[in-house]
Amino acid sequence: MASTLHRLLRAIPLVALTVLFWGCEDGGVVQPQTELRPGPGTLLSTSGQIYTVVKESFSSSASATITLGPTGSARVRVGDHEIFVPAGAVDRTTTFRLVKTSGTEIRFSLTATGSDGTNVGAAGFRKPIELSVFYGNSVNVSDPSRLSVGWVVNGVIQEMRFPVVDTAARKATAYLDHFSEYALVHP
Repeated sequence: MASTLHRLLRAIPLVALTVLFWGCEDGGVVQPQTELRPGPGTLLSTSGQIYTVVKESFSSSASATITLGPTGSARVRVGDHEIFVPAGAVDRTTTFRLVKTSGTEIRFSLTATGSDGTNVGAAGFRKPIELSVFYGNSVNVSDPSRLSVGWVVNGVIQEMRFPVVDTAARKATAYLDHFSEYALVHP
């Protein structure tokens, strides 16, 4: 009896090692974790997905500014892209600025500053502001139905806006409740 018990006790480490290696798909070899890093022309989202920034066939940068009171409404255009500010979107006189940035990438910096210096754009609007983005000159959009407008902070997409896509006009229109950095992207 003692020799049987002794043989069983000696076999336990062997059985444990066998189970350990058998339970590992890679034979127990630890694989290094690869970190997702966006490359040029891409952005990482907070969910870990990498999105491609839509690019135009030419490089451009431009800006436009308009000042409106609480009852004013207007379209602000930069090239083929625009914002529409509806009446009642703000409760004070506000200067809206639309900046197309990043050369060939379709990226925007949007600000709204109250006459008292308040960052109205970051605080949010009483009515959504319409951002219409023309993708007709893009070189990397094969399926417009997959376009999104990403809210970008420090190079990371914080939140996605799923635009209404008009394939005839080749425009994607998103409704924004605040201003920040935005990019037209696709998965």
